Amino acid sequence: MRKCNFCSEILSDNAKFCPQCGKRQYKSASGKNVPLGERAAAIISYIYWIGFAVSVCLGDKDSEFVKFHQNQAFILHLATIVFWLVSYVTRIKLLYSIAYIFIIIFWIFGIVCAARHEIREIPFFSKIQIIR
Repeated sequence: MRKCNFCSEILSDNAKFCPQCGKRQYKSASGKNVPLGERAAAIISYIYWIGFAVSVCLGDKDSEFVKFHQNQAFILHLATIVFWLVSYVTRIKLLYSIAYIFIIIFWIFGIVCAARHEIREIPFFSKIQIIR
């Protein structure tokens, strides 16, 4: 017997979904619960490039929730680079500072939504989809 990754309900060893909360259960090859669930993979993807890489490598490849947050995190990481390059080329450092404040706010927004297991689009970047 094992426990649900989300609500701690007792499950049978071969249960793929929890009968109490309905969430998908994750198991490793050894049969133990995988510590990196949907929520964790989504949150980790926002933690700069290394977190994004870990999320892509270890996150659930079939989860629309994880893919959604990985896409949004990737767009924010790219936006950071684009704003830095524009401010570097134009020599307007204030541009990057102001843009970076908004990017930090959007990162916090994304992390909070991922922690709440919500799919809410980040303003201004919602129509861009890179990861499918």
